[in-house]
Amino acid sequence: MAFLAGRRILLVLDSCEHVIDAAASLTELLFKGAPQVHILTTSREALRVEGEHVHLLAPLDCPVSAKT
Repeated sequence: MAFLAGRRILLVLDSCEHVIDAAASLTELLFKGAPQVHILTTSREALRVEGEHVHLLAPLDCPVSAKT
């Protein structure tokens, strides 16, 4: 934590739904101990932690394949 405390970085955590509890714990620690660290997570569910901003995204369209 001390290494990140004074740094301004973006940390990306992808597919957090598989490790939601650990991801939530980590983000809470970073939110409190390293205020210049910005965290972007992707997940099918919210982390439900202080400071979280949830942006719901629609699934991507899948093109219809042409019949041959």
